[in-house]
Amino acid sequence: MLVVVSYDVPDDRRRQRLAKLLLGFGARVLESVFECDLNGPQYLQLERKMRRVMKEGEDAVRVYFLCQDCRLQTRTFGGPAVERSEPFYIA
Repeated sequence: MLVVVSYDVPDDRRRQRLAKLLLGFGARVLESVFECDLNGPQYLQLERKMRRVMKEGEDAVRVYFLCQDCRLQTRTFGGPAVERSEPFYIA
């Protein structure tokens, strides 16, 4: 599933930690917006790690889950294309 994560974190150190964390799960498409192609367990892991970085009452994170139809209808104007991971198999 494609997950779009956006955030508003006023503290530089926490903002950098959150961005570094998100880079391990997806691609930065705007300054504070990431696209992540995740399965259920990966998303739960990401959420758990984000909550450890965030400070309640100061930081804001929004997560948008895009269905396959929505993902295919996404348009970009400038910047990187929508993250599209191809399935792969290990034999």
